[in-house]
Amino acid sequence: MQHTNVPNKSAWNPISRNGIEPSGFVSVSNNQTPYIRAAKWNPDDGATAIYDTANTYQYNDVSTRKQGGWIAAVPRNTNGVVLFPFDKDTGFGSKTVVSETHGQFVGVRFSSDGNYLACCTASDLYIYNFNSAGIGSEIQNLPALRVSSIYAIAHSYELDSFMLCGASNPCLELRSFNNIEDQGIVNNTSLGTGFPKLSGIQASGKRYWALSINNNSLCYYGQIDDRTTLTSDGYISTNTNRNYPSFCPMFVDEGNAIYLGQATDSRSDDYANGGSDYLGYVIPANGGNLTGPSYNGSSISSMGSAFTSRQTNGGDGGAVVATLRPPGLDVGISGLNFGWNNTRGIDCSIITSSGFGASKSTYNTGAGIQELDWF
Repeated sequence: MQHTNVPNKSAWNPISRNGIEPSGFVSVSNNQTPYIRAAKWNPDDGATAIYDTANTYQYNDVSTRKQGGWIAAVPRNTNGVVLFPFDKDTGFGSKTVVSETHGQFVGVRFSSDGNYLACCTASDLYIYNFNSAGIGSEIQNLPALRVSSIYAIAHSYELDSFMLCGASNPCLELRSFNNIEDQGIVNNTSLGTGFPKLSGIQASGKRYWALSINNNSLCYYGQIDDRTTLTSDGYISTNTNRNYPSFCPMFVDEGNAIYLGQATDSRSDDYANGGSDYLGYVIPANGGNLTGPSYNGSSISSMGSAFTSRQTNGGDGGAVVATLRPPGLDVGISGLNFGWNNTRGIDCSIITSSGFGASKSTYNTGAGIQELDWF
């Protein structure tokens, strides 16, 4: 992969589909304070400003309006969606809580152009008009959902498509912000609930979905292009000889690759509390299943199908449960769970088509990160 002469800037990824250059990112936690923290950040200088707000709630999800002005977050065990005015140079404004009458939400995503905010409860999808002044009217008469018991929502900034994951048959439903009146497509089976992700346009020209199953070592993947259903093309099994569940896939489009977080606090061997907890796999051109790695105690003895690995949080088994790669930056930002002695919350490293590189300067925040987003 060719790079510009600016360190850590990728020549593959455009700055963004709307010409917006990322200037930082925000994280939310449901375990340790600060429950929400944003920072102006870049791979060369690290954090140049850090912003906090009152720890009123723990949070399960977050989304930023890329045109600026707003951050939306889902509070844990509380009805409604929390909206924060946000300025990258001054930080958070005072929060408001909206849509409380719809109950407790599980996910939120802004559209790529910032004109819509999609919010989902366990049973329903709500889409609102949005602009620089804030939330607008709720859009009526959306196509009925076919997914039920919704667990999570994913969004591709490049494609401006979003995917719902639920505990049902079908359990995946893909829709587009570019045509919110279209019902979209679903899968034809029940894979289970988990961590959904959507790719951009890969080097191969293909677009993919992925679903890492909750409390399981399997991550299913499949193409979106020219499909009438979200058919699985295969899976990655990270459980070779340890019961290490996989988490939150992340696509690296120039490498035609999926990266997976992994819990290295084994369900079967509690002493195995270290080792690599972030792995990369090249997606087979014609589909197929991938396996590995294998472990000798808590150390990798064979990479299996993985081509790169990373040990976050000093190898203390924090588990990568949220992933982010801001457009145009050759860096992978990892949100870490709260296992073992992990207190750091965020891990960062150079990540290119060749795999993981050096660690990059970041900042501390509350462990138990549930989601990350850039602004």
